[in-house]
Amino acid sequence: MKNLKILFVLFSFGTLFQCASHKNMDKMSPVDTNASYFQEWIEGREEGSSGFTVSFIAKEDAGIVLKYAYFKGKKIGLKNDGNLYRGKYAYANTKMDLVMSDDPKEEFKNTVPAAIEEKIPFELKGNECVIVYSKNGKESFFKIKELPQKKVEAMPNRQRQ
Repeated sequence: MKNLKILFVLFSFGTLFQCASHKNMDKMSPVDTNASYFQEWIEGREEGSSGFTVSFIAKEDAGIVLKYAYFKGKKIGLKNDGNLYRGKYAYANTKMDLVMSDDPKEEFKNTVPAAIEEKIPFELKGNECVIVYSKNGKESFFKIKELPQKKVEAMPNRQRQ
């Protein structure tokens, strides 16, 4: 009987904490899902970078501000231009020249690796995307099941900014 009580208490705590860890998703979309998309891009130079851009058009509703998009395991800040919101993610350039030496002073020339990215609070599959937005000061979440992809954009002569 005592084991049964302990099992019940553990089950109750597990259920409570599991519910608290899930974010409540809104049923109504704050964006026009037909106009939303992502597009991969690459710079044509050897030292160039690559990444993707996400684009959303907010619905005509006063008080809606899109903040972030969680997509492909990344948290992407969104910037707006009227009702158009865009976020850009650049993959880290993996080509690094490392100095390996017995003399630690020589290794000071090495660059510091990029910061470790935070783990996103959602488990997303394929092209699923979660948008974090605020409406009248209250933060909410919306999930797009399949964010459409546009053709890859090549930027062969683009200069780094």
